[in-house]
Amino acid sequence: DHLLNIGVSANPAKSLRGIGRLVRQLRHEKADLAFIPDRSPLLGLAIWLAGIKHRVGLDSDGRGFAHTVRVAVHPDEEVNEGAIYLRLAEAIGITTDNIFTHVDIPSHAEKMIQAMLIAHGISAPYIVIHAGGGANPGMVMSSKRWLPAHFAKVAETLCDDNISLILIGAKTDMPIIQAVIDHLAIPYHNWAGELSLMQIGALGRMARVYIGNDTGLTHLVAGAGGKTVMILGPSSPKRYAPYSPNALAIWKPVPLPTQGVAGTGDDWDWERNGVGVDEALTAIEQFLDFTAHTNR
Repeated sequence: DHLLNIGVSANPAKSLRGIGRLVRQLRHEKADLAFIPDRSPLLGLAIWLAGIKHRVGLDSDGRGFAHTVRVAVHPDEEVNEGAIYLRLAEAIGITTDNIFTHVDIPSHAEKMIQAMLIAHGISAPYIVIHAGGGANPGMVMSSKRWLPAHFAKVAETLCDDNISLILIGAKTDMPIIQAVIDHLAIPYHNWAGELSLMQIGALGRMARVYIGNDTGLTHLVAGAGGKTVMILGPSSPKRYAPYSPNALAIWKPVPLPTQGVAGTGDDWDWERNGVGVDEALTAIEQFLDFTAHTNR
């Protein structure tokens, strides 16, 4: 029924002060049951110390020692993270058939986006491109970003006089967004830094298609129900593709470390290793044609 703000750190239990604060917060909730879709032993320990009686969590190489129900996951197992998290529900008898990522977009976010579209004179279909990402509180991996020139070429091919282009991202994404703009020869709308997460979900859900990297925003739009295309490079779609039936993951099969993105080195090269523009365009056009027919 509500969200508990545990601070800016991805895992506050990594420090003694952080684990103490988290334990106090959780004790105040007086919860009976906790699901822990995380492999951190410290996070599991904090939930145990908070006195939560039933603790259902992931157990990778014994790191789930603090859980009362331990759900095994092997570090080298190539399974979508969404499917792994659903094992927690399955462990206590909850059926997860046809369950996918779902994000409820509030009506006020949709109304705000509709007002912005009108204010910018966008009445026809539009395409959203997010060329940034690859950074979160736990890891920065800029190699996950497709090349700006590639995004620009895809945009120019898919957009015409009847289809507008909207670029989005955080304020910190401005350098890479500007790099996309530098390669564009068509009109565009730059809304980077102007939208909240829920507004981005609303914008993506109403778009003809949303195209982005392997980032949280791409997963958000897929969960909101938007037609979503994720471009993956040094991360495998077997693990990180959007857990949604209305999404497309584009990836050039290359050998990657079995332990996931954490094991990828700095020698990734999109021109050498990644998917190209022509391959991406073919896949996107087929995806849009397929979804257009299935949604009729």
